[in-house]
Formats: sequence, C-alpha cells, structure tokens
Amino acid sequence: MLWAVNVGHSWPGKELDLQIFNYNDMTIELFQDGLFSMNSADNKIDYGLVYCDTEAKLSLRDQAKYGIFLRNCHGEIVSSVIIIGTGGGAPSPHEKTALIKNDEIILIMGDGVICLELPSLNIKWKTTTENCYTCFEIHEIPEAYIIYAEGSIIRLNYQGEILWEFTGRDIFVMPEGSYFEIGTDTIYVKDWDGNLYELTYDGTERYTGMLN
Repeated sequence: MLWAVNVGHSWPGKELDLQIFNYNDMTIELFQDGLFSMNSADNKIDYGLVYCDTEAKLSLRDQAKYGIFLRNCHGEIVSSVIIIGTGGGAPSPHEKTALIKNDEIILIMGDGVICLELPSLNIKWKTTTENCYTCFEIHEIPEAYIIYAEGSIIRLNYQGEILWEFTGRDIFVMPEGSYFEIGTDTIYVKDWDGNLYELTYDGTERYTGMLN
C-alpha cells in the first residue's frame, strides 16, 4: 500500500546524475536520492509529494528512492515527488527506466512498476511480482509494456495488470553482463547459465537452447 504526503518542493541547485524525459513542452528529471530520510531536516531536496510503501517505512535506508521533478519551458518546477520502494535493487536511472505514454510516466523501480499522472505526478497504479527481484528495463509494444527483470520477463497492459510472466532456469543476468533484446514480434533473453530464450509477445516460449 502506498501513502502520500504533501510537503512542498525546493531544489538546491546541486549537481545530480539526471535522466531527462520530455513531456509536451516540459522536461522530467529522474534521479536517485539515496540520502533522503522521512521527516529529516537534513534532506538536501524537498519534494511536493512523498510516496512510500507502508512496509518501506520500517527500513528506509535500504530502499530504492527515486526523485522526480517536472519543469516547464522556463525551468520552473511544476511538480515533484520522491518515491520510496519496498524491495529489489535500485540501479541508477537510465533511458529505459521510464517511458512517457500520453499523460502518464511509467517507471520501473526495484521490484515494481509505477504509473504517475502528468503533470500532477499523482500515482495511478503500482504493480509488483514475487519473481522479478529487480526490474532493469521497460519497453512499449502494441497495447502493452514489457518489463525485463532479474528473475522474470513480464507483460503488463496499460492498466498495470499482469498479462503473463515468464521465468527461466536461472536469473536473466550473465556473469559478464546481460542480454535482452526485443524484435518485431520476439523477445530474446539469456540467463546466468547461458541459455537463450525466444518468447513471442503473447508469452509463448518459441525456443530455448545453450549458447555456443
């Protein structure tokens, strides 16, 4: 369960590792804020909204924390939020951490996927699964989203409902990195042991084999 607090926002002018997304004539800044602590006077950034899972309140130091600022064409802050997740890892945001669909931003975070309304940044839905562990990438395909995660590949509809989830023989990372690609109608992914999986968009396993 997520709860929200309105706290007002301010930006300290410090340099952050920002991932930038465009929305109409505005920009969305997404970044990690691992130093944020609830109700602390030492926070360097104040946010208009705080979204926090009930379970996350017990161990905030261990949770993924993503800050978002929406700015207008003049650079002024329109809305802001920090989201504190419950589980999974917290990779630094990158271009496949989030995507914009109409008046929504859909982002992966830890073991979940979160949809926020634009420009308000009010939360619309959140989805988690037990098998994904940490989400790495989000992609849009016709009428759905594909989530590449450590433990599974997931297809969601636009309402955040899980249409299917595929798990392999091992986690979908390799000792030397990872391999995940989306083709015209096929998903390709490799697991820790070097097995290559080919999945159709409807979740059917087309091929599994060992790498040479």
